Parts: sequence; structure tokens; C-alpha cells
Amino acid sequence: MTENKIQDIIKTTRISRNENVAEEQPILTISGATVMSSGNISAFIGKPKSKKTFGVELFMRVILTSKKNSNLINDNSFFSTRKRIIWFDTEQSRGLVKKIETRLIEVYNTFNIPIEVYSLRPLSVSERIDVITQILYTGNENHDIAIAVIDGIRDLVTDINDAKQATEILSLLMRITDNTKMHIATVLHVNKSDNNARGHLGTELVNKAETVMLVEKDSKTEHISYITPEHTRQGSFKPITFYIDENICPKAITQKEANIILAQNSPFADMTEIEHKKTIVRVYRDQEELLYSELLDRTSKVTKKGDALARQLKEIWISQDFITHNGQRGKAARYKINFQLNYVDEINTNYD
Repeated sequence: MTENKIQDIIKTTRISRNENVAEEQPILTISGATVMSSGNISAFIGKPKSKKTFGVELFMRVILTSKKNSNLINDNSFFSTRKRIIWFDTEQSRGLVKKIETRLIEVYNTFNIPIEVYSLRPLSVSERIDVITQILYTGNENHDIAIAVIDGIRDLVTDINDAKQATEILSLLMRITDNTKMHIATVLHVNKSDNNARGHLGTELVNKAETVMLVEKDSKTEHISYITPEHTRQGSFKPITFYIDENICPKAITQKEANIILAQNSPFADMTEIEHKKTIVRVYRDQEELLYSELLDRTSKVTKKGDALARQLKEIWISQDFITHNGQRGKAARYKINFQLNYVDEINTNYD
């Protein structure tokens, strides 16, 4: 690099005292925390088949359809001059990528915002990088791209543990976001043994991203997953629960709704309301309230099921308002029956 070139770089990178620098524009805010903003990178990480792609898709839907009275707040003003959404998939088959495109188009066409989806799996690493650079940077003269998704950033390097390649690819993405002010959302697997993003690439991505979100599948059903903030720069938010509905579309749900779905997929799904209430009366016997440990222990003994199923049954009872929780944690937590006992007759109150 020549001295003149170095001097030019020094001039362009120095922040002057009188310079007016435009603030990053929020694109998606959750519970007051800016999760995605212009000119930045975010990361969705998780184990294989944890529904990471659906997690990103959920956020893409929320960005355009959320309401101001929700804790998921979008800023549609960002789309006043930026009219394009780009989605790159590097690992799935063209048929599966087509399904993503079909689901997203149904939403984005409503708002007259075009979305372009690209299937990069057949390409080499260098070809993928060239295509992404051309679409997002070199060929983006109008700077009209709002958000780009790279579903499979791992496939932009030949070795996930190569520090040089990791630095180069993150430097490229930072250069693109800095010069175009678009937001780039990335997807990467975590290690098998823990929830750390994989390799040197994962380390670099976590360091450079404004928000890193962990996507985890529920242990009881493949239809429910959770998005938890792992690393944030502009505030945190509570985990988001989402469900894959009958149309194979992600939908944010409350924990109560999740408990109902879990109940429908549990071994207790065929129990009637009266059967549940009879079981609860046998569990409580002469007690008005129970500690958490007491509730699980008694439920296990009455139902002759293990602790895992006892916890599941407890969640069903709470979701159906058969029992209530006082909202406390630890030793202060108490659970009480929440229905009248006078119509539950012929109940065996023996505690075995």
C-alpha cells in the first residue's frame, strides 16, 4: 500500500469534531431493545434442526407485520427508500429454498416489498462470495436493499477454524453494511458439546454482531422453538417462543399457548377435565397449597410417572388454570388448587 493510499484511508476514517454522523436506524425492537438496525450484523445460532431458518423467517415477518402495542416493534419507515429484501441460502436443496420463498412472498407482497431468494448450494465457496458481493455491494448502486439474510455463513469459508478466512469474510460483511447501511442477518451452527458458535468463524461473528440469538427446539415437541438473546449491544429481551403452524409458518406464541400445545402432544392428551381434577385432588389431599418439590413428588407418586412427566402435567394444569402459581421463585413458590371441589365426587383421596 502506497503512502498516498494510507493517507487517504486515514482521512476517511478519522471522525472530525464538526462531522454530522447519521445514527443507526432501528429496524426491529423487542421490549425496548434494538435487535436489528441499519448498518449492522446479527446472528442466529443453534444446533442442527433447531428451526434457525424459521427463527429468521419469523423476524422477517415481524419486521413488516408487528403492531405498536406488541413487544415486537418494527420501524417501517426504514422501508420508505429501501424496497428490497435479499435471502441467500447456502445449504438446503433448491426445492426447500423455494418453499421459503413462497412463504415470504405471501407476506411481503402485501406490503409491496420485493424479496429475492437465491439458492447457492451448488456453487463453490469463492463463487458464493462473488455472488453475494455483486448483489449486495458492487451491483447495489441505488443502496435500496433493506435487509439481507445469509442462511449458512459457514459455507462462505472452506475451513471454519481458519482465522484468516473468518476475519476476511466478517470484514467483507462489515464493509458492505457500513457502506450501504443495510442490515445483514446470518445463520450459523453451534458446537455439539455446548451453545458456542462454531469455530473461529463463530468467534468472529459473535464479536462483530450487534445481536446474537440462540435458537433452541423444545425437548418435548419439534413444533416449538425458543429464541434467546445470547449477546446484545442495545438492551436485552425475554426469550421468544414460536410455533410452526399447520401451514408450516412460524408464529410467535405466549408461554401459555405453548403449554397448551405441549399438552396436546403429551401422554396426558386424552385425559378429560374431570380426570385431571380428580388427580389434582388426590395430589393435594388435605393441603391447600404445595411447594414446587412437593407438587412434583406427590404427582409422580399418584400418577406413577417419573419427574419429567410430572413437570409436564404441572404445566398442563397451570395452562388450563386448574392450579395457580403465586409468581414467586425458589422456596417462596406455592401452587394452589383453582377450582371448586364440591362437584368432584367419588374421589379416592388415599395417597399411595
